[in-house]
Amino acid sequence: MNKETVKEDRNKSLVLVVDDSRSVLGYVGTILSNCGYEVVTAEDGPTCLDLLRKREPDVLLLDVEVPDVDGVQVVDILSQRRLLCAVVLFVSLADLKRFWLDGLDRGVDDFINKTFHSEELIARIDVAVRTAQLKKELDCLRKRAKKSLVDQYLLQESIKEREKFSSLAKLAVGMAQEINNPIGNINNNLSSLRKYADILLDAVNVDGETQKITMIRQEIQLLFTDLMEGQKHLSAVVRALAFLSEVVDQEQAIPSDVRGVLNLIVEKIKKKSDRPLSISVTLDGPLWVAVFPEHLGLILENLLNNAVEACQESGTIDVKVWARDNMICLAIKDTGEGIEHENLGKVTTPFYTTRVSERQFGLGLAITDCLVQVNDGSMQITSSPGQGTYIFIRLPLWGESLPELIPEIRQHSDLATKIN
Repeated sequence: MNKETVKEDRNKSLVLVVDDSRSVLGYVGTILSNCGYEVVTAEDGPTCLDLLRKREPDVLLLDVEVPDVDGVQVVDILSQRRLLCAVVLFVSLADLKRFWLDGLDRGVDDFINKTFHSEELIARIDVAVRTAQLKKELDCLRKRAKKSLVDQYLLQESIKEREKFSSLAKLAVGMAQEINNPIGNINNNLSSLRKYADILLDAVNVDGETQKITMIRQEIQLLFTDLMEGQKHLSAVVRALAFLSEVVDQEQAIPSDVRGVLNLIVEKIKKKSDRPLSISVTLDGPLWVAVFPEHLGLILENLLNNAVEACQESGTIDVKVWARDNMICLAIKDTGEGIEHENLGKVTTPFYTTRVSERQFGLGLAITDCLVQVNDGSMQITSSPGQGTYIFIRLPLWGESLPELIPEIRQHSDLATKIN
């Protein structure tokens, strides 16, 4: 280490000197200050600990026998707090033999005999400063390594999720193809069967409609209605399964205008609703998200449809969108019926639903969760019965210039969803 580096290190370093002798504090402080070090002093353990809480020094030069809280106890407290300063103990020759191994085990970096020369003191403090620098560099490397491990783990989990979705998508599209043809046959045959049933009933009832024939005709009508509703339900499920494969196969997202897509979806939902809706939207400036407009539209439509269903006859829905840490944050809060705590973990499970309806088949939130994850986002749902539901979504922010992409984006902005 050259002299210029040593001088620079001294000018940037703080040394805390702790000793119950004011003459020692004055003598040591003068030597170190003359070398360029910033020096702070304390006469007892509690004062030392108070100074350490306010500012961590580069070097702690500590008498092993300071009053109230001795040097060894201070060292133990430093270990618990995981401070990165270098610790140097002032010891007598007798104490050195007694504290040498024990002190090293406790984290002491060096020892100075109380009968020291000024040159030795300066040299040992210079080495202690370098030791503190190495401790900080090592701690920084440790934190980077930990972050890298966490990032690697998250990346692996993301890859696993994508592979899982890809496998599910392949299974889904295979199921859709296998089920779709029989559904078509069922639909065609139901129409024919209904006609044949009417013909048979008319043939049996040649002398006029009897009460029994009327009852049978009504029962058959109800049966056909149930069968047709079931067929529509199954067709919707097949379309949803086929859609999953398209979601996973799309690799390169284009930016979506959150305000434009959100306004379109809110307007669409209000037009479909048979009752007045209170939907408030708060959006911080023009925001673009790195998600396909069709994906973003379906995410918003599914979530808002759920909120509308939860609110039933009355209620309000608040939508807020803002940017934070290179992510778009989307929050949807409704004042609806809420969700039981034991059911919260099931709401993104495919085909899980608490509402019995031909329009509710339990894939809305499952597909929404899939869309969010394949677009490198996250979704959190909190709810309580009678307190409404709060859904918080994070999606990647698009930070590039956008004017040249707007015509292409608008071509993708037909948000007529594939799952009605």
